[in-house]
Amino acid sequence: MAVTPIPTIQSSKLDDILKGTTLDKIEFEHLDEFGAAIDLSGATISCQFRQKKKTGKIAVSLNLNGGLTLSGAGNNIVEIDEITEIDWNPDIYFYDIKIYYTATGITRSYVEGTMRVNQNTTNNG
Repeated sequence: MAVTPIPTIQSSKLDDILKGTTLDKIEFEHLDEFGAAIDLSGATISCQFRQKKKTGKIAVSLNLNGGLTLSGAGNNIVEIDEITEIDWNPDIYFYDIKIYYTATGITRSYVEGTMRVNQNTTNNG
């Protein structure tokens, strides 16, 4: 019987962003501990950004139907799509990417981290 490697959780602090500006697309490549692509085809993938703490107020919820894209030759890259004009309160935000493998019923989170939203000086409105 083949051993299925379980990858470790990546911790990724995203760059600080100013309120009212655009968060550029971010890509996370999912590889097992041997460096092989983890095929995420058919999985349910979601991501939330929460204010102040991991259980804080939800700033945004993303999934493959809105805000997340699956790409890569091995279907192993999860992209957080561009978010225009972040209007969240200035604070620290926690996020992770949750993957539910519908074929096996197993849930995994391989990526987690933080992002700080800073107050902007110039308002456009």
